[in-house]
Amino acid sequence: MKNSSNLVSRSTIRLFLWLAVGVVAATSANAQQPASSVSEDRDRGIQLYKQGDTKGAIEVLRATLNRDKEDGDAWHYLGLALLGVADKNEARKAFERAAKLRIDNLSNFNYTGPPKTDEERKARWQATLARLDSALESVEHYMALTPKPSSEWRTRLDNLHKDKEYYENAPNTGIFSAKDVTTKARIVSKPGPTYTEEARNHNVVGTVVLRAVFSYDGTVRNIVVVRGLTHGLNEKTVEAARKIKFIPATKDGRPVSMYMQLEYNFNLY
Repeated sequence: MKNSSNLVSRSTIRLFLWLAVGVVAATSANAQQPASSVSEDRDRGIQLYKQGDTKGAIEVLRATLNRDKEDGDAWHYLGLALLGVADKNEARKAFERAAKLRIDNLSNFNYTGPPKTDEERKARWQATLARLDSALESVEHYMALTPKPSSEWRTRLDNLHKDKEYYENAPNTGIFSAKDVTTKARIVSKPGPTYTEEARNHNVVGTVVLRAVFSYDGTVRNIVVVRGLTHGLNEKTVEAARKIKFIPATKDGRPVSMYMQLEYNFNLY
């Protein structure tokens, strides 16, 4: 009996050890499997939406945004999926976030540095058009779900439409840096921005720095605040920059668009 008990005990121990090794091996294998990237999860959520699985898309896209809240495409498709389940309030919030991120993404893309070749310049031109379409789509969805859009959003929408029209109709030559043109853009008049009452009351002083495209057609476009101030002064500065009158840059005898940096000083005397 004792030998029989010993055999049972040994068998039990071997079984336990075998199971333990198996669990450890499985855990190790799972740990070694690479986790899916944020972009992969986002693309999976988008695919679920396109396949008609709105609830599945919402679940995956929300999980994606828990990992990266700055993904404009994920926010946009989350908005579309939420519309699919008639949650208009949450959809509006998602589209608002998507619109802001896609507009920021467009601005950052435009100013990653001047392109080095004509091919790169033209490729960036086409990519900018695609990003404009994406930003417009998010803004239009947001405004359609917003009973009384603010004047700021109406201005954003108007500027996006103007920029898209510009990129669609302008010569597909891209935007040049100052060193790549024959003659630089020359400013004829530069109206100053006005102080907001709120900024004056808070004694806000300093310099707003903008980057912009001085277009071949005589308009100032794609204005980005590089360094800003508070209480509405950035908005006033952008308004002033759009009113600049200038003679466009030229390259090989034709007018072209050129990047320029602008500075506006605010002082209280």
